[in-house]
Amino acid sequence: MLPNLPREFLWKNIATMDEMLGDFPGEQLYRIYLILSKSAAMPYDGIRPLKILNEVFYQCTRMLYERVPRIELKDYAQDIKANLGSTRCTKTVIMLMVYLLKMQSDQSDDVKRMISQLKDYFREPGQYYLDMDAEDLILESVVDNREMQGIFLTPTPCAAKDLYGIAIDWHDITQSFSQKAINEILLLWTDKHERLRVLQMIEHAFNYRTITLFEKPPTDMANEDFFARSKATLGLDDDREDGIMWFAAPAEDYREMKEKIALLEKRNASLESENQRLKSELNMTKKKERQERSFTLKMMVDYCKNKPSYEYVEHIVAMLYKFIRNGTDEEQALVDSIDEEFVNRKCGNNFNGPVGQIIQYADKIETQSK
Repeated sequence: MLPNLPREFLWKNIATMDEMLGDFPGEQLYRIYLILSKSAAMPYDGIRPLKILNEVFYQCTRMLYERVPRIELKDYAQDIKANLGSTRCTKTVIMLMVYLLKMQSDQSDDVKRMISQLKDYFREPGQYYLDMDAEDLILESVVDNREMQGIFLTPTPCAAKDLYGIAIDWHDITQSFSQKAINEILLLWTDKHERLRVLQMIEHAFNYRTITLFEKPPTDMANEDFFARSKATLGLDDDREDGIMWFAAPAEDYREMKEKIALLEKRNASLESENQRLKSELNMTKKKERQERSFTLKMMVDYCKNKPSYEYVEHIVAMLYKFIRNGTDEEQALVDSIDEEFVNRKCGNNFNGPVGQIIQYADKIETQSK
């Protein structure tokens, strides 16, 4: 069996109380609800009986369908609380689940084990203690237990068209599109038209993931048209009903989309290559500029160190300032290697080192010009 199926796959809520009471198990379960509600065992929760009974039917159907070796009551209790929004109501639902399972025609070892584990819920630390055997005695005075045993709970999913507006991860619930899992899901619906619609939704999700997203299909789906064979088995073609087109987009459409995506990726690769070429050219240009700048600065520094004529001091200092303003630490260190006597001719000797003197001189000229 497939665990973690959406609620809509296992139980379609009964809409009215009249409809609930018109069915044998619903009427019996409501009678038990009324009996227990008059006893101290049933905590008042303020939730309408119809909502409680629908939750009981759903959780029991889910439990019978999953047939896990050991029921994780904590998971069921948390799910019930999330659905109904009441901790006290959770106890009510679990209590009624015991009696609904007792109504099962098939009192197999699995069913008896589930009933026993549900009863254990009320013996857990922190839970309200309830002697379910004592409660059974209360019921025996009013309800004939032989009459109670006469139902067989099976999944009652909603109409396939109602799944259209629900976010369903078909990849997850079909266990990565396993044929066995898909067939098991289809069997939840008894009507072949409903099965076709569900199959179409699964096919649509399968085509999207394997053709559009380039995901590798499972081994048992790789070399055969499972969906075409399944439709042939149902003896139905893709149809239209209720104004909604219930078909999976043809694989040809996805292949055409895939070709377009491949073309766009090729163009993108070409643009990326051109982008890398332009970046490389830009880096070469920047490298060349750095080399020319370094060469120019070294020439100027060498000129200063060779004690040139002091009539060119002002011009050279101005050029050196441009290097210092945007220069690297290495360039500033190179300027600092100039003989201070040369820079002092124009800048003065209030700062140690040519760099400091040149900057002070430039700031002074800038302040005077304002």
